[in-house]
Amino acid sequence: MIAWQQNRVLSIVAALLVAAVASSRRLVVEGALYASFPFCKCSGALSPYSLDPVVTSAGSGKYCFRLRVQAQAVGCAGNACCGADLRKIEFNVSAACASRTTRVSATINGQPTKVGPAFERPKQGPAGAAVLRLTQLGLGLGDDGAEVCISLRPNRKAPGCTTLQALCAPPVGMPPGTCSAALFDSSGGCCAKSDVGSNISPSPRPSPNLLSPSPTLSPKPSPSPTPTPSPPPRASPPPSPSPPPPPTPPPPPARYCTSCVSLNFTVDPDLRPPWLTDQDLSHAMDLYHSPQFCTKFQSDVAARLNALMLSLRIYPFDPHGYNPSDGVSGCSPVVRVCTRFSASMTNSVADATTMGRIAADLAAREFLPAITGSTGGGAANGEGGLAASCDPLFRAYRVTIYDWADDCYRFNVSVTCPAGQPPAP
Repeated sequence: MIAWQQNRVLSIVAALLVAAVASSRRLVVEGALYASFPFCKCSGALSPYSLDPVVTSAGSGKYCFRLRVQAQAVGCAGNACCGADLRKIEFNVSAACASRTTRVSATINGQPTKVGPAFERPKQGPAGAAVLRLTQLGLGLGDDGAEVCISLRPNRKAPGCTTLQALCAPPVGMPPGTCSAALFDSSGGCCAKSDVGSNISPSPRPSPNLLSPSPTLSPKPSPSPTPTPSPPPRASPPPSPSPPPPPTPPPPPARYCTSCVSLNFTVDPDLRPPWLTDQDLSHAMDLYHSPQFCTKFQSDVAARLNALMLSLRIYPFDPHGYNPSDGVSGCSPVVRVCTRFSASMTNSVADATTMGRIAADLAAREFLPAITGSTGGGAANGEGGLAASCDPLFRAYRVTIYDWADDCYRFNVSVTCPAGQPPAP
């Protein structure tokens, strides 16, 4: 690559990544972020509303939550929240599900909600936070036992988040499929939290009406001239005892989880026109293999994720967090920066999942646009879409950020850059 061209690209990438990191630090330090769900002021004042911890699965992506109302709770005297209504429920969800991959509808006692549910990114939450909001519910103290159901379906060609395991961001230490919910009144001043879904039961099916005839007693034989007693009827054998229930499977063993946020450049052969020469394509790979670029990617991604880990009180095994010098990170054959979760093995999978979702969201919204200069969307989970434009350096390239270092949590986010126009003759 020509020296001035390489320096120009490096300066652009450096400026964009530094701006992203600086922005995130200002957000964490100055923005008074609510680092944990529900990402707003939630005093936890006494509330009559909660959700039953057991969620019913009706199949085909439909899940139902049972509302519990305890209007005469102890301590309610003089507490305004004890007489409040229930206007809104929010669920803490994966940011990947909020990226137009999932369609959601909702019902209350079988009737569609007045306003359809919607994914939103909380303005006062950290980067990577997302919620599913159900509002204008119109529920109150007389609605104990009301059934609130959501139906999850994929959106077009995207696989979508059609299970609670995929949809919800579980609380720390809780298994996948556990959902944190926040219940708000119309004033917004009363808020209660519930963790649901760790136990999911199938929807009960109506049992067939088995009408078995009642046993009848045979009439006593009339006395015969010869009083020979009849033998007593043979007693029915006692019913066989039910087999014992299967033993409860042991919890998964505690383990450490390795995470490597990695970067890859590949040429998309379907987008490469004949006039785009090997020399044209070599410039992006020259950048990829330059030590300066690798160091910049590692340090900026590490700083971004480590700041968010600190705000979320996630403590990795390595106190330095994502660390370019940990011996696993590297520049060849793949540019990557790594860490290991967690300081406590019992939290490893949950912590790796939380940070993986955040990293995937940042890759789509910040890292890939900063590296490629892409505009007009394109960055998405999986193969990604075609951006409207990119820096000419990345013509016909697919740039991917991914983490497949371990099976605790994996993601793959990419953007594809158009080939652009041929040079003038």
